[in-house]
Amino acid sequence: SADRDYSKITSQDCSEVVTHYGGKKFGRLCDVTTGPNDEVIIVNGSNKCVVLDCKFNLLKLIGQESGNSGLVNPGGVAVTDSIIAVSDVGSDQVKKYSLDGELLSIIGSGGSKNGQFNSPRGLVFSANKMMYVVDRYNHKVQVFKDDTFAFSFGSRGSGPGQFQCSVRI
Repeated sequence: SADRDYSKITSQDCSEVVTHYGGKKFGRLCDVTTGPNDEVIIVNGSNKCVVLDCKFNLLKLIGQESGNSGLVNPGGVAVTDSIIAVSDVGSDQVKKYSLDGELLSIIGSGGSKNGQFNSPRGLVFSANKMMYVVDRYNHKVQVFKDDTFAFSFGSRGSGPGQFQCSVRI
């Protein structure tokens, strides 16, 4: 589990607490998940998507390129058997990478229309590979199939089906 306030990860069996990778501190942790080969994949406030092995050794950094393919301010991460998807709050996009770290696609732009984001945060893939993305300041969840907007749900408010600046799904 990730502890955002204390910048540490605790192993599933609670036998190990990790605060560094490759001699560097995690920084502000935003999200953590596991990959198909037991990798630990984190995104942090240092504009990094970090992939570690199961013993927390650095395997690779993703999204470090300059320009459109790099990460500005990652907020969430989700993984399938072949894709690492990172919500990038700083560019109002979701960037999908191969497990090797190659940029595959960029979804969205800033705005409030379907397929646009205003601070995308938590994301998750369903069993049929639909991607659900929390759109924080548009107060909804947007759903994508094969990088194409499928539908959304939610609106601003505190009633059933409404959201107030949600960050996780």
